[in-house]
Amino acid sequence: MEFPRIPVEVTELWSALVEQGKSLVFEASTLPKPPKWWEICYGLMVIADEASADAGYVHVEGKESNNHFAVTVDFILRRAADAVTPSDRHRRIDAHIASICTRADRDVVCVQPKSHTPEVGCTPRVLAHNLALLPPRGEMRVHWQRPPCRPLPEAQVDLKLLLIPYPYEIPDEAFQAEPVSTPAEVANKTRAKPWGWFSLDQTWLPSDPAKMVQYVEALIAQAKKKTTHIHAVMFPEYALNWACYEAIANHLRDFHPDVEFLLAGSSENCAGIKGNFSLSSHFFDEKGPDGEQVRLAATTSSGKHHRWRLDRHQLNRYALLERLDPNYMWWEKMAITQRDIYVKVIRSASVFTTLICEDLARSDPCHEVLRSIGSNLVFVLLMDGPQLIARWPGRYATALSDDPGCSVLTFTSRALIKRSNETEKAKDKKFVESWSVGLWKDAEGSAKAIPCATGSHAVVIAIHGTPHFEAALDGRQNADAVRWKMTGDPLQVKLAAKDANKLLKSIKPES
Repeated sequence: MEFPRIPVEVTELWSALVEQGKSLVFEASTLPKPPKWWEICYGLMVIADEASADAGYVHVEGKESNNHFAVTVDFILRRAADAVTPSDRHRRIDAHIASICTRADRDVVCVQPKSHTPEVGCTPRVLAHNLALLPPRGEMRVHWQRPPCRPLPEAQVDLKLLLIPYPYEIPDEAFQAEPVSTPAEVANKTRAKPWGWFSLDQTWLPSDPAKMVQYVEALIAQAKKKTTHIHAVMFPEYALNWACYEAIANHLRDFHPDVEFLLAGSSENCAGIKGNFSLSSHFFDEKGPDGEQVRLAATTSSGKHHRWRLDRHQLNRYALLERLDPNYMWWEKMAITQRDIYVKVIRSASVFTTLICEDLARSDPCHEVLRSIGSNLVFVLLMDGPQLIARWPGRYATALSDDPGCSVLTFTSRALIKRSNETEKAKDKKFVESWSVGLWKDAEGSAKAIPCATGSHAVVIAIHGTPHFEAALDGRQNADAVRWKMTGDPLQVKLAAKDANKLLKSIKPES
């Protein structure tokens, strides 16, 4: 590949910066005029940002890029995506690129492509349209993933998501206690509150993953009676294990060409390591060794950043006082590994990221990264009660919809909603049950609850991407940004009682 000649303006600015090499980075001064090198650096930053248009995205028809840097980034990302088992039709990607800026020390700073620019605040992230300045890879690692195929434009067709709020119930015995503090420490009121670990036994999963595939297929078939296409399938936090996830992903790859991605919470990652993970797969067509088009799946996994802590209030709300001693603080038993998030390109100019439960509420370490990249969509997988704007997921989703302007979807299983409703109903016979398994919050202030009552088994929502004009702090314009809105009302997916009972009975493990 022949590299283009460096523009004269860049070499002149770089020479001027080198001449300022002995200037102090910071100097206490009462003068309002900034150091000369500030203006030089700003000029180089703006040039780099404008030169990076389209970096990280698949170039769609009618918008082929002659931008050398965008093509170079495309090559880097493609090489990472192909690094693992390229002959396998289900790739597990683990050769990640922490930064597209190959010359900068990644233990000092990282750079990745960017989705959109915030419209509030005066921070470095408001200065650029196409590049995100990120922390060192050891602090928080960001992986930008994009499929190697030409995607649909956002406005061409709505993105229809099939939300499966599974499991529908969790028995008491699924919660396993492992006290750490001794009885003497519990009795000693002068010490910090005693604590222990809790874990979840996935009693809702079958030993044969094919049973789970049959259930998903039945839901898709029923959903398509109400809508023409399903473009994505989602499960909430800790709903699946790797075996069930892999079987579902392979089935969607082979039999549902309209499905663009699968997203689920899992008790295992791609390598079968135990923990609390989000798994995501995108599906795409690629030319095979014989020249024919082959349908592939590429999967990545990301661990939860923060442990769930069950306190007395939650134990009471979810009727777990008999399983977990309320005198203890109960922490989710899971390893905290390398903090990372995946930014996944969908359609022509959008990306989504995934958070797991507490990661939405705890700003460290990922919220600043999310604001820098400006993800169009944030999917939050939960094991929680009803999703209402007044509850904590609604409050924290509002923060991200305000800055940087994400559209946020929180999504929980129906299991803890059921336990919560039963507790409240026992206290007050007039209590009105809520079966909101999801909450949609976007940058324009729209908040919509997504119900899935006990008679239904899944829900379909449609979201629509529309162009959005943005301006950087210095006034530079960007016409390629996209904002997503939820359109219409959620569609309830309800299997016939006979079919549902048969399928759910087949899923339930034999006791």
